[in-house]
Amino acid sequence: MNHKPEEIKKLAATIQLITDNFRIFTSEVIGLNNAPFHKELDDYISNKWNSKLCIALPRDHGKSTHLSIAYPLWEIAKNHNIRILLISSTAEIAQHFMNEIIGHIEQNEKYQYWSRAIDPRGKGVIPKLRKYQKREENWARDSIVIDRDNLNIKDPTINATSLFGSILSKRADILIID
Repeated sequence: MNHKPEEIKKLAATIQLITDNFRIFTSEVIGLNNAPFHKELDDYISNKWNSKLCIALPRDHGKSTHLSIAYPLWEIAKNHNIRILLISSTAEIAQHFMNEIIGHIEQNEKYQYWSRAIDPRGKGVIPKLRKYQKREENWARDSIVIDRDNLNIKDPTINATSLFGSILSKRADILIID
């Protein structure tokens, strides 16, 4: 497929905008129809100065969709070495979030395209390959490991557990409690 230089510049700018702005990511890649308060929430998340956030909204306002599904997807595509601990009230809910995340990784073509476009190796978000066994890492209902740059990281990319689940000795760069 041949693109004109103007089209390539526009496409590169769009990819960079999605990478830098969580609000654009949720609408353009995940396909969410954001209400005005979602836009405000997503802008807080995009702001690099906000390293610690506590968000309280009533039920059925899309907190989990944005914070427990879309946000981990956005982060793991940008940084393959990141470790996210996703904690929910029950293991079943945490596993539901994990299923949604895996579904986007495996079936959302926009996500696949964008994650490949921002990956210097051009692979995107894919399961870790076990070199000696020459097979992909199995993704469980409660954890996934994606292909990483740093081979010394032993913790999963995303680990989902319940509030009273086992988190002893688990390391995380991002902690999401939903």
